[in-house]
Amino acid sequence: MAFVAIVHSLLLLTHYGAGHRSSPASTINLQADLSANHPRKHAEGFEATKAGEALKHVQGRMMLLLPLSHADLWPYLMARDTDQLMELVAYAASQMVDAIKQPFEKDNSARQVASDHLAKALDLDMAQWWAPTAQGYFGRVSKLLIVAAVQEATTAQAAENIAGLKKQELAAEAERRLEGKGWLPTILRPREIVQDEEAVEQAAYGAEDDDGLDEGAPWDEDEVPMAAE
Repeated sequence: MAFVAIVHSLLLLTHYGAGHRSSPASTINLQADLSANHPRKHAEGFEATKAGEALKHVQGRMMLLLPLSHADLWPYLMARDTDQLMELVAYAASQMVDAIKQPFEKDNSARQVASDHLAKALDLDMAQWWAPTAQGYFGRVSKLLIVAAVQEATTAQAAENIAGLKKQELAAEAERRLEGKGWLPTILRPREIVQDEEAVEQAAYGAEDDDGLDEGAPWDEDEVPMAAE
């Protein structure tokens, strides 16, 4: 019964959008702000990407499976078996994942470490879902980073050959040369999981730690917001 209640609450929030009304439709309080955390808020052109198309396909399938009205959701769920409920949990929970690294957030904040664990468990390879383009990435970083990316993905000579180009031309040439190479900026690569033990201890005792933000940390240019490609 507890499992059904959780599935019910997750679907009300993610599928029916009934989680943030003045009179919540669920007995379980979920705080996720799906509008603010939706990938399209952080990745320009997300809907047209491979990930966006995949999400749209799954949502379309669920529109056919789930009741039109959330008022009919509870009896629908009670008639489902465990495997079906597990699929619905995965569908709902996947839309509540928020692994966006904020500008001054520590790399080893509790939220980022949890994101790393999830990515590792899923064997996530961002090269299968994202590619660097002039509009989506190279046009948003320095010429130095563009040249470094070309050198890493191709050769030092190739990078040297285009280093003198103007920014717009350099970005376009970098996109052409890195197409199909599977190159990723540091922030999208798998990394060693290092837990911030102090943050964990503070969280355990309910201490306020400003959500793991370090206001003194600089904005890493390699971590600028990137459009989805």
